[in-house]
Amino acid sequence: MKQKLKNKRGVSILEMLIAVLLLSLLTVGGVTATSVVLADYKRMGEAANAEILASTAAEAISNEIRLGRNIVDPLSSPGDNFLILDSVFFGEKAELKLDTADGHLVAEIKDSAGASTTKQVLSEDTYDGLQLRDLKFEKVPADPVTGTGKTTYKISFTVYSSISGELWKHSVSAAQMLE
Repeated sequence: MKQKLKNKRGVSILEMLIAVLLLSLLTVGGVTATSVVLADYKRMGEAANAEILASTAAEAISNEIRLGRNIVDPLSSPGDNFLILDSVFFGEKAELKLDTADGHLVAEIKDSAGASTTKQVLSEDTYDGLQLRDLKFEKVPADPVTGTGKTTYKISFTVYSSISGELWKHSVSAAQMLE
């Protein structure tokens, strides 16, 4: 062994191949581990953003219902995908619905001439590449027997990612404060 260390002729071809093989294995292992960690990081970040979008959208819709007046009852069948109300934020006869092109929550407002204006309910940054889908409103009337309680609306939707698919199903109820 001491003779091998004192050898001045250099490295043999076999030793060089073993060193290159070991270096290659370490490189492949490092790249694989990095790609797995990066994929998990993206997946966890996307799930967190989906949860934030779901709670923000639910809060915005709930606020519209709680603070709005004169909710027009287009809810002829359970699970309609829009709601018309006099909104504190968007004005009279605002129609809350999903823009099917980009999956964003919008309020469509029609003026007296019938021309409509569409406004984003949530800022563009809130979506972060995600979409809302399957928005449904379901009216739950006040207790007809006792005549007590307030009209409540059950709201449900799904947060969707074009990369991962369906990420988050969300459902919330909101009672109308100002009837």
